[in-house]
Amino acid sequence: MHKNMSFVKATQAGFTLIEVMISLSLGLIVMLGASQIFFSVNKAYTETQRFSGLQSDLSLISDILAADVREASAVSIVNDANGNSTLTLTLSSGDVVYNLAGGNLNRTIAGVTETMTEQGASFASQCIASDLSTSCASPVMLRLAVGLNSTDSATTRVHLVEFNVALRNNVLAKRFAG
Repeated sequence: MHKNMSFVKATQAGFTLIEVMISLSLGLIVMLGASQIFFSVNKAYTETQRFSGLQSDLSLISDILAADVREASAVSIVNDANGNSTLTLTLSSGDVVYNLAGGNLNRTIAGVTETMTEQGASFASQCIASDLSTSCASPVMLRLAVGLNSTDSATTRVHLVEFNVALRNNVLAKRFAG
């Protein structure tokens, strides 16, 4: 009943199913890792660009504000219910008005309004007199606070920068008054 069976040894001409599945699984893991690295680098780039824009806006705002404040001879501040200020500086060339309206920090000079940033969250100012009171009658310094919105895909953050600027003309007038 038993016939003499002879087996012919076949040479292997491909991959087994298990080898293919293992190699596909390893390839998938490598691709997932590479895509995770790509998305992380892309997010870091986006964050860097966003903060670069914020830094640029804050630098421009602080430079222009500081130049106007240093030249000012008189200051008027009106605060609204939200704590935002309308700052009026009297310069030799005329009044300059800063205010926050609808998320825009605006600068108005000679009736012409320019938007300094569209990401405004808050703008506050406070006079400081030589006796360190907060009187705007004869201020020697202004304390300024600018808040800008920063939005990523999920959240909005407010970045607040506070700085002090001396009113050069008033400081010199106090110094050499007597």
